[in-house]
Amino acid sequence: MTSLIQNIGRLAVRTFRRDPKLPAGAFTSHYEQLYNLLNAVTTQDINLDLGLLHDHGAFTASKDGAPVTYMQLYENSDVTICVFILKNGVRLPLHDHPGMYGLLKVVHGAVSVQSYSFIGDTTVEGPQSGLMGSPTLSDILPATKHQLLKVCASDPACRLCPGAMVKGK
Repeated sequence: MTSLIQNIGRLAVRTFRRDPKLPAGAFTSHYEQLYNLLNAVTTQDINLDLGLLHDHGAFTASKDGAPVTYMQLYENSDVTICVFILKNGVRLPLHDHPGMYGLLKVVHGAVSVQSYSFIGDTTVEGPQSGLMGSPTLSDILPATKHQLLKVCASDPACRLCPGAMVKGK
């Protein structure tokens, strides 16, 4: 019998592969199917040790060790399927997923997700701009700040789409 996670993995590979021969509506159809499958995932489906989920209060590095545990379930050039376990009060650093689609399912606890979208190809050069106009950390990249999403285990998955993150419906 095939597990839910195996079905999700196979469908994710089909959904996100870069194949110009795929029919026009294939991505949308597969993405919806993947969204529906992901909404059924529980801690049992990923064999999560419930001991890792015990809340010890706000995270303190000196007593709690690593703030984030990362488990990669599958990765190829088109798709990454992974699990993050964040201790209470921990934040992931600001990072980007340019032009990508994805899905985020909380299986225990709750997270707040703040997303931004760059405004066009505009870069405002900072005082130490990179060579030949390439952006550096001192450059300012104008962006739109989207509504903060609070997502808990009882909520459906969030959809990551170019331009925004949308709470499931």
